[in-house]
Amino acid sequence: EPITVFHLNEGHAAFCHLERLAGLVEDGVELRAAEEQVANSSVFTTHTPVPAGHDRYGLKDVQRYLADPIGRAGLEEHDLRRLGLEHPEDKKEPVCMTVLAFRLAKGVNGVAELHGQVSREMWAEAYGVTEPKNVPITHVTNGVHSDTWIDPVAKAFWRKHAGIRLDKLDPVKEIWGPAEKVDRQAFWAMRRQLRSRLIQFTRERLVLQAERRGEDPSVVLEQTERLDPDALTLGFARRFATYKRAPLIFTDKDRLAKLIANADRPVQLIFAGKAHPRDTGGQAFAQKIHKLSRDKRFAGRVVLLEEYDMEIGRTLTSGVDVWLNTPLRPHEASGTSGMKPPMHGGLNCSILDGWWCEGYDGVNGWAIGDEEEQYTSQRQQDLADVNSLYELLETEIVPEFYATNRQGLPLQWIKRALRSAATVPDYFNTHRMVGEYVDWLYKPGHSS
Repeated sequence: EPITVFHLNEGHAAFCHLERLAGLVEDGVELRAAEEQVANSSVFTTHTPVPAGHDRYGLKDVQRYLADPIGRAGLEEHDLRRLGLEHPEDKKEPVCMTVLAFRLAKGVNGVAELHGQVSREMWAEAYGVTEPKNVPITHVTNGVHSDTWIDPVAKAFWRKHAGIRLDKLDPVKEIWGPAEKVDRQAFWAMRRQLRSRLIQFTRERLVLQAERRGEDPSVVLEQTERLDPDALTLGFARRFATYKRAPLIFTDKDRLAKLIANADRPVQLIFAGKAHPRDTGGQAFAQKIHKLSRDKRFAGRVVLLEEYDMEIGRTLTSGVDVWLNTPLRPHEASGTSGMKPPMHGGLNCSILDGWWCEGYDGVNGWAIGDEEEQYTSQRQQDLADVNSLYELLETEIVPEFYATNRQGLPLQWIKRALRSAATVPDYFNTHRMVGEYVDWLYKPGHSS
């Protein structure tokens, strides 16, 4: 009997549970025994700490749209309440797909250490316990497949200068330590090459966008000529969900403009991303950034790339100097985009949320704010976080990038970037992640 693994959204997982349950009942297994068999051999991964991300439906709708597996399994109304409600005694409560998935899976995990903690707190009542520590939800932190996301230029560099071979990975082997010892001049040449290519790519995309909108490409090209292949480049590319706060850095436009307009130490920002078709708030964020990119204070220094896809993601994560991440803690379950720049000598500047709580060591990037959700209103939290970001940019990030020696090398920056390369990719990769799933969840599920 193979173990069933659900890396699906909660609704799909619940449906698959019911299908397995129906099949067992049709084979003559008594309902409660079938439930136990499904639960013992199923692993369910929950993916969001945002309550709105967990689908809930009225009981009549569930009975209507899942009539086939419900009927074949012989599930009565009280069975659906028992399996799908946080509080089965509450007859007005809707059926929660996540709860149904929990009840029919013994192995349940979040996707980062903090997400596991938040999930245990969120679902204590569903498990009928008062102490979150007693909720049987563990965590396996996400990772990225290094060989898929690393740029060929960076891959060749690390193999030549540090002996790092990404085709020889296994779940526990650490290979990135030698990154801290590579030749500084060769490393900076690699970084300049990747950044320069990003700027050229961005210019070309902006011209194509202008043509698609019927604008004069020559005007756009003139503006984008301000993009500088040697300037400090920040990137922000992800879903434009509202909790990710894409426009946060624009809270004090005059303060940001001073950073961007500094002729001796310029800063440029490249945004990309998409909002869900039904997420009007996220769409408004994208529109706001597009409008700000036309503001005379930011024109040519702030750009928004449209039609976000893997090519844009790959080029951005390899080319930017700093990967910016500003979610409202603790709403970021894990995130993976920030795991990609360190393979290319890039650095993270992020809220201590998702995976960054585990990845940040005080040297290999920057933490915006702290780990306390200390403010009673989001407005206060936003102001505290953005002021922390501005201070980091003004006192550490920009000065370090432009503090060069006689050879033109920003040695402190390079030291930090190499620390990032040495510490992030070894742990935040899919080889380690899959190994932990196998050892902690799949094997126990299979043996049961």
